[in-house]
Amino acid sequence: MAKLPRDADARKVVRALGRMGFQVTSVSGSHYKLVHESDPARILVVPFHGKLKTGTLAAILKAARVKVDEFLKVFTIL
Repeated sequence: MAKLPRDADARKVVRALGRMGFQVTSVSGSHYKLVHESDPARILVVPFHGKLKTGTLAAILKAARVKVDEFLKVFTIL
């Protein structure tokens, strides 16, 4: 399994998730709420604080039911 990037940019993470089928549905303060297009039960909240720690990013990917390798393929292209 590949390693998650340290201090990943929140803007880049939201864009990568967008390419994986998630859409921003609302913004509350500095948190973005994303919902998957085909499975509305997959709801994510991404803190938009600049850089995300690896543990926070891992929790987001777990809630999204996205494998690290799949995410990194999209994330590294951006």
